[in-house]
Amino acid sequence: TPEGLQPVPCLNPLKASWSQRLNDCIISAAFSSDGRLVAAAEISGKLVLFDALTGQRIREIAAHGFGITSVSWRPGTHEIATAGQDGKARVWNPAGDKLLELAGGSDWVEKVQYSPSGNYLATAAGKKVRLWSAAGELLVSPPDHQSTIADIEWMPGSGDVLSWCGYGGLVFCRPGQKAAYKSFDYKGSMLKIRWSPNARFIGTGNQDASMQFFVLPDGVDGPSRDLVMWGYRTKILDMTWDPKSRYLATGGSSTIIIWDCGGKGPAGSKPALLDFHMRLISELAWQSSGPLLASGCEEGLVALWRPGGKTNLPIATDHLGSAISQIHWAPNDKSFLAASEDGSLSLYSVEQFT
Repeated sequence: TPEGLQPVPCLNPLKASWSQRLNDCIISAAFSSDGRLVAAAEISGKLVLFDALTGQRIREIAAHGFGITSVSWRPGTHEIATAGQDGKARVWNPAGDKLLELAGGSDWVEKVQYSPSGNYLATAAGKKVRLWSAAGELLVSPPDHQSTIADIEWMPGSGDVLSWCGYGGLVFCRPGQKAAYKSFDYKGSMLKIRWSPNARFIGTGNQDASMQFFVLPDGVDGPSRDLVMWGYRTKILDMTWDPKSRYLATGGSSTIIIWDCGGKGPAGSKPALLDFHMRLISELAWQSSGPLLASGCEEGLVALWRPGGKTNLPIATDHLGSAISQIHWAPNDKSFLAASEDGSLSLYSVEQFT
């Protein structure tokens, strides 16, 4: 046991269906939308593709010479976009062919993300957001944000609304519009955005160790209200909604905090606490249609939970070699990926726990 930490209680082991080891920190790992392929991006710039069923390596792509920062599969296809520290976003096919190269407008492209429809691609580089067609045509280049953009996320569903955040607040834009059409101001830095699956709530994790809810009962185009939840140990970089858009699980400490957004909402309510990790939570991901929540921490512990069950302990755990850098569920919810900063990549089946 590392110095200063208590032994982990004996729980059901999470047994990996397959494991791989890459040469560097895995900055991102994700399933294709059909669940057949897995992409893992090394921080040094290499993109590695795997067969999701067997874990067999299919291809290694030297995607960015100075390092990868983000990846995104295009829904309904096997095309994958990468963002890099060379100021470019690129789109690849599984054969390793470069299909597109897009200029982000700054030295680093920190974020890249396809819309749920697959018709649009968003990039964030420094203070610049750019919206592209799937064919690589630049559609929208809004005025610069007042600070470096910390996160981007498309609204769930078919609305094709992009949101981004940084110092000063949260901004919204649609393809075809020259500038942002709505924004929420904030006197501080927003670091992470998470839309609820039904697009009626937005949670933002903030630099000042707070978490903010925006309630949108009539959608993003209607009236809204907001509330701020305090009391976290550190800035919040990890959040995930349950499939029914009622519960939001957040990091910000070694304890997972789950807010109930049902009824009158979380204001004045006492959140549920899942207290098991011994170091800061680094990853959280809920199933897209099931009850299971997966978490990872800076100590390398991976835990599987059933919030609201008979116990507040995880139902199964495993330990990777270093801090967990990514957790991503398969589209069918039957397995999830866990990646770590030392290059470990494991796929876990959860069928025995459902």
